[in-house]
Amino acid sequence: MVRLLGGLAVTVMTLYCSPRGRSGKGRGAEGSGLYPELAAYRISEGSSPNVQAEVGRLVGQKQKKLKEILIS
Repeated sequence: MVRLLGGLAVTVMTLYCSPRGRSGKGRGAEGSGLYPELAAYRISEGSSPNVQAEVGRLVGQKQKKLKEILIS
């Protein structure tokens, strides 16, 4: 499921490219493969680039306000 900036969640079916064969050292890091179609549109963690940018902007604003409160 991919979430777009307007809040719309879209279910997408795509191929998964797993990483190369394991070295026998157990199960490595989770999610080390990729979805090429989603990567082409820079969609990661189920969010479009616009959603990621908006979240980053909001977090930055909150940190700035918190810093102003702590200084005063």
